[in-house]
Amino acid sequence: MMGVLTEAELKAKRGRAIKDKPETGGHPAPWLLAARVLRGGPLLSWSELWDVLRWYAHNRGYEANVPWARESNEPLSDQLQQERDQDNKRQKRAVALMNTYGVNTMAETVFCYLFDETGSGRCCVDPVGVDRLPFFQRYFKEEECIFPRKTVQDEVLTILELHRALIDNTSVKTDVFIRALLEDWTALPEDIRGGPRQHDRIWLPRRYGQIEHGRDANGRPVHERKYGGLLFGQLRIGWFRFARSPLPRSTSSSSSAA
Repeated sequence: MMGVLTEAELKAKRGRAIKDKPETGGHPAPWLLAARVLRGGPLLSWSELWDVLRWYAHNRGYEANVPWARESNEPLSDQLQQERDQDNKRQKRAVALMNTYGVNTMAETVFCYLFDETGSGRCCVDPVGVDRLPFFQRYFKEEECIFPRKTVQDEVLTILELHRALIDNTSVKTDVFIRALLEDWTALPEDIRGGPRQHDRIWLPRRYGQIEHGRDANGRPVHERKYGGLLFGQLRIGWFRFARSPLPRSTSSSSSAA
């Protein structure tokens, strides 16, 4: 659609990495690529930028489902409240790690943690100077961290802004590309968007996004639809309100009526 990667290149990236074929499986450390750029290192190729964006798509940060929670004032069920409390603890661990290493991005935190083999809390290696990955003695996922969504969004925005020349050289300009990824996927040109059966176009169902509730100048309720971005948006969770309370017990009368 944008003409930056061929279908064969995308297919190779989606597959498993093959030895001696660097074009397969994507970059082994997209967090390193991101950390280099954030530290003022060399800019990325489209292939590398795609790998970085895919990494962020799998590590989008945490926002406690805030848009969906706003749709009701009902209390959360015990199970959902426990899950939220656990996620808040994981977020605090991520923030503590950023503070420990004196950085403010997820990519740099992952880099510093992995290269701090002794657990000293100091980051003595510059990602810009790293050409080869060592055998790491630490495994970041063991920390069970989730970074604040705003932190992740800001670093993605920084990376995209630094690649304006690369993005502007395609059919989609940088401002449109950023808005489509971070805020509203419908910002994409109409010739790129399609319908549910157009597999060569981008299409998302109507419940992708959120409904914002407010009031107009006269105090009347207003409901405005907000489409989510490709990278940070999500489907409106129809069962979220239903999940706020325990499931009712089924009875013979209710089951027969169903």
